[in-house]
Amino acid sequence: MISKPLELALHASFVRAHESHQRWITVEHLLLQLIDEPSILEWLNSSNIDSAALRVELNRYVSKTEAYPSEDFRGTEATAALQATIQKAIVRARESGAAEVTPVHIFETVVAEGKRLSLDPVVRRHMSSSKWEER
Repeated sequence: MISKPLELALHASFVRAHESHQRWITVEHLLLQLIDEPSILEWLNSSNIDSAALRVELNRYVSKTEAYPSEDFRGTEATAALQATIQKAIVRARESGAAEVTPVHIFETVVAEGKRLSLDPVVRRHMSSSKWEER
């Protein structure tokens, strides 16, 4: 089961991408929606990750996502990387015995799988922290 905060963030990510006529919703779209979630802010702060700088880079990346003019727009789809992130977060939550998948599971998955997910290199650099990766 997906937690309510994660469900709301997924929905808001799709809405934002759709309203911008973006072809794809990426992992970065979801991370941007989750960055203000209290559990994520606490986690970022305890890991000495600059949430403001990460937000700037996520906004930069998301704003460059391919968009179409209204007449050519056919809808927004999740990238394979986003789908894989959600699937791996579900597995991570189950393995930990959690009753539901939370935003923290998403961030843990991104840290663990960042290179394989083809994250934007600048975003990945902001999320790299030996303290965070130890979690």
